[in-house]
Order: sequence, then C-alpha cells, then structure tokens
Amino acid sequence: MLNTILKNKPWIIVAVFGAAGLAGLSVPLINVAVDKPVAVPPQELAGKTQAFALASPLLQTSCLPCHSARTTLPWYAQLPIAKQMIAANMAQGLNEFNLEERLYTEGKAPSAHTLEEIEDVLTKGEMPPLEYTAAHWNAFITPAKKQIVLDWILEERAALSKSPALTSGVAP
Repeated sequence: MLNTILKNKPWIIVAVFGAAGLAGLSVPLINVAVDKPVAVPPQELAGKTQAFALASPLLQTSCLPCHSARTTLPWYAQLPIAKQMIAANMAQGLNEFNLEERLYTEGKAPSAHTLEEIEDVLTKGEMPPLEYTAAHWNAFITPAKKQIVLDWILEERAALSKSPALTSGVAP
C-alpha cells in the first residue's frame, strides 16, 4: 500500500523530507534570534584588560554556555532527547573547565595554565564543538574572532611575565 502511494505520488517524499529539513533548520534559526550570551556582572569585568573586554563577548557567546553555572537553558532544553544531551554536555563542560571561575572571578587574573588550555582548544578548532555550533550559529568562531581571543591571551601572558609573583619564584 505504502509503495503504491509513494510510487504514484513522489511529491509526498519531497514534502516529508522538506518538512524534516525545515524542522531541522528551525532550531539554529530560532537560536540566532533568541540566544543570549551568558551575562557577566560588570563588577566581574572591572580591572580586566582592554583585550579581555574585546574577547569577553566572544567567550560569553561561544564558551560560557557550557563552561558556566549561570547558563540560561535554550527553549528546547525541556524536550525529551535534547534535555538529557544538553544536561550531560553542560555537566561535562563545567566539570572539565569552569571558565566562569577561571576568568570572571573579581580581582583574579587567569593563570598561565588556563590561557594555555584556551589557546590549545581554540587553535586546534576543538571548541566550541560542532554539535553546539550547528544549533547555535552565533557561537561559531571566525578567524577574526579567534584572533581577538589570541591577542588577549598574548596580552595576559605579557602581564603574567611581569608579575612580581613570578619574579620572586612564587607561582601565580
């Protein structure tokens, strides 16, 4: 019966695949309009470098959604399969690298190790992962955005090398 219907009316196949394609595109298209970066209170940006002020919006959009405890879940996070995937990914991201704690703690500069980890995943293209950027197009890191973060890392490293703690033999 189904073979006969599909053979005589091929537009049904086109309609089904078209509807599935539109449904698949709806998530990233809606996210472009409604995604908001993880909000960082202004006092946590006080005393940070100018380069960090330029890199922070990128970090808030592309990194903090999985590496922060303040993340507002997307609208589809309550759907059955998405709920478990998102919860697991966020728990893993926060557990492995709490960026909020490492970068946005008031009065605390990032460590050399933190800078190295960020640089490593960024230059290798490992973060943000494709499964995230496929649904959150705003989080895709262009070469220009990557350079902004790398410039900030260079500036922070220069500041760390001038740190009195380093010259006195005490690790920061």
